[in-house]
Amino acid sequence: MTPKEVMDALEFTDEVCDQLILLTYRYIMDFYRKCRMDSKSMATIVDDKIKKMLQQTIVSILLKEDNFHRTDRYRTEILSAMTGSAIYGATFHWLTVGENDQTDLLLNIVRPYVMNSLKLNGNNGYMDENNGCHSN
Repeated sequence: MTPKEVMDALEFTDEVCDQLILLTYRYIMDFYRKCRMDSKSMATIVDDKIKKMLQQTIVSILLKEDNFHRTDRYRTEILSAMTGSAIYGATFHWLTVGENDQTDLLLNIVRPYVMNSLKLNGNNGYMDENNGCHSN
C-alpha cells in the first residue's frame, strides 16, 4: 500500500496497521540513521510531526468505519492518540535496540497489540458513551 492508499482506507485492517508501522519505522530510520541528526530540538520537531501525522491518519480511518460512532470524535481522537503512541514508541524502540533488519518481527509484535487494543480484530466492536465495548 502507498501512503495515499493508507490515508484513503475505509477501515483499520491488519494491512493498514502494518503499513502505518512500516511507514513510521521508515520515517524514523531515515531521520535518525540517514540524516544523522543529533540536534535534540530538531528531533523533537520531527518526532512530534510524525506522532501528529499518525494520530490524524488513524482518526480519519476510524471515523470512516461503521463500528465507531462518528459523533464521538473526542473518544476516537483519544484512541487514535494512544494507538499512534504505541506504534511510534515501538518503532522508535525497535530502531534504538538495533533490530532494524527484522521488520517482519516488529509487525508480529506490534500489530496484535494495536489491533486488540482497538477491539477490531474480527469482533467489530464499538465504543458506547460509557466506554464499554459492545459487539454489533
